[in-house]
Amino acid sequence: MAGRGRGWSRGQKKDDTPVGQPLRQPAAKPTNCEDPDLADISSNLDKLRLSTEKDLIIDEGLVLTVIDGIKTLIKNEKSLSKVVAFLHHFSQKQRSTSEIIAVVCGHLSCFEAGDAKFRNLLLEKLQKDFQDYKSIQKEDPEKFLCNVTFLCEVFCNVRLKDGSPLKILSVPVLEYLKEILDYQTETGLVVFIEQFKKNGPELQELAKDEVESLLLKLRKILITKDLGTRCRASLLELLEMFLRDWKPLGAAVDNLYRNLS
Repeated sequence: MAGRGRGWSRGQKKDDTPVGQPLRQPAAKPTNCEDPDLADISSNLDKLRLSTEKDLIIDEGLVLTVIDGIKTLIKNEKSLSKVVAFLHHFSQKQRSTSEIIAVVCGHLSCFEAGDAKFRNLLLEKLQKDFQDYKSIQKEDPEKFLCNVTFLCEVFCNVRLKDGSPLKILSVPVLEYLKEILDYQTETGLVVFIEQFKKNGPELQELAKDEVESLLLKLRKILITKDLGTRCRASLLELLEMFLRDWKPLGAAVDNLYRNLS
């Protein structure tokens, strides 16, 4: 992921409101970290979050500062486990934070301490979230969407040494996306739009039939559900991208969707 300039773009310009976005997410409060070992990392993550909210781009320099602090802290399996638990908890502050933490996790994917590997500990956290997602969705819908976003962003950002995605995550990612289409809340559809744009091509390559099934649900929503113009336009754009094998739609079509109000 290096070599992309100042930082990692979040897919939009500062004056480009995301199509389908009903409301801005509530601002996350600064993290009051009680563990002195994690205080500096927490502070740097808050700086990274605030920078990202302001510039709509994940600053590469701040990410590397966070990574350096984490690597300095990890001395053994216990400290590695503590860091993974902290990052997982931080990812649930709000959806935009989930993306930031996934980028950090992408840098630490192959990091090891003793017999413990960062990636395996992270997968255990994600598995627990997925096992409990029905109850989480019922009790705290926003936390559920944070978990969906985090899993999808991990699928996007955390790679094996050869650069390939964690294929095992395609199953829960698709299940989460299917759940969002079944419930059809406006905010949930925004998450679906954001994550399917990022992950659709690789998901289609790994699970073509399941993606086809998702797109059938999407077509039904477009036909039957009373949606806002922006949300409907974004879902239609996704469908077009899928039908064109994820090739660019062209400037005229892009401008059409961007300018819809």
